[in-house]
Order: sequence, then structure tokens, then C-alpha cells
Amino acid sequence: DMGAFSAAGHALHTTNAATLQAIKDQTLELGLPFSIHLAEHDDESTMLMGEKNALTELLQEANIPLTNFRPPMTRPVSYARALGLLDEATLAVHCVTVNDEDIRALHESGATVCLCPRSNEFIGVGRAPWEKLVSAGIPCCLGTDGLGSNADLNLWNEVRFIKERWQGELSLDQAVAMLTRNPAAALGVIGLGELAPGKEARFATVPKDVEELFSNG
Repeated sequence: DMGAFSAAGHALHTTNAATLQAIKDQTLELGLPFSIHLAEHDDESTMLMGEKNALTELLQEANIPLTNFRPPMTRPVSYARALGLLDEATLAVHCVTVNDEDIRALHESGATVCLCPRSNEFIGVGRAPWEKLVSAGIPCCLGTDGLGSNADLNLWNEVRFIKERWQGELSLDQAVAMLTRNPAAALGVIGLGELAPGKEARFATVPKDVEELFSNG
């Protein structure tokens, strides 16, 4: 069983807007999830606002023209929403540089946010406002973003990382939901995500040190 495949866009500052809209339209038509890296770092925001930064200077030095790029003069979340990319079937990855207005827009759209805390620290882009995103009622899940920006693909290591740095209360149930039912719902996977009658009996046990980490506050 190879599962299902869907299409995804990379990011607003690296992928043509019309291409992103076409991908989103196709996934909607097929009833599939759509993911996009969103508000991952300051360079993305400043590029969309038409400002020069280290990334645009690097592209210029490499003789890579931005002739087809027209800055929308708005922040990433607002731009994604204006393009029709945000809804219940969208997985917004990273969301590091979001502000309160962006968080409200994400919540209203119904999108799920995939947090990649160790990747964000590894490449030095900052820390997403995890607590605000969860408190706003936005479904969140945890990801690694791949070995290009992480030491491994172990999601329990993401749990350990985020718990040790969480400001306030994060329950074990909330953390486990970020690995199970939240991503399953975001990806439209019906048979997985929780232990319930009629669902596949696939599960993992919580590592003892993770359980102790939460039991110790």
C-alpha cells in the first residue's frame, strides 16, 4: 500500500503565485491536502514587502534575476489568504514570523500549522509563537522539515525539544495529539490518528523519558 500522493507549494517567495493557486485548486478538486512553507523567516516577509535583504542580494550576486517576481506588499499570511491558499485542507508549515493578526487569520481559515522547532533553531530563523497558536485554537502538529535542517527525523525529539521550552502548560495529551490525531485530520487520513473502533490498530508507546518529562511538569 503506497498510500496517497498530493501536490504542495514550497513558499510564497520561491513559487509563482499562479502556480500555487493552480496546485491548490487541483488538490481541492481531488479532495487532497495542500501544504506550503509559510512565514518561515524574516527574509520571506521582507521580500513580499518589496524590501531588499540578504536573500535578494545573494540572488543578485548569483545573477538570478527576479524579473517575474512582483512583491505583493503584504505579509505572508495575508498574501496566502488573498491567493485562496488557506482553508481546512491546508497545512501551513513553520509559521515562525506570524503576529497576532496573522494568528487570527490562520484560525479563521481553518488551516493546520505544522511546527518544526528543531529545524527553526538549526537554521537560526527564530521560534514560532507555539503557545499563542495553540491557545488560539489552531490545530498544530509537529514536523522535522527533513535532514537538511535537522539532526534526525525522530518526532519524539521534537516533543522533547518543545516541552523543555514551552512557556506555560503543555499536557502530554496535547503533545501526543500533535503527532497523531491533528496531522491525521490535516492530511485527511480517516483510519489513523487515534485508537477507536473501526480504525487501524497502529500505535506507538510514549518513551519513558518523555512520559517522565511531562509528569515532572
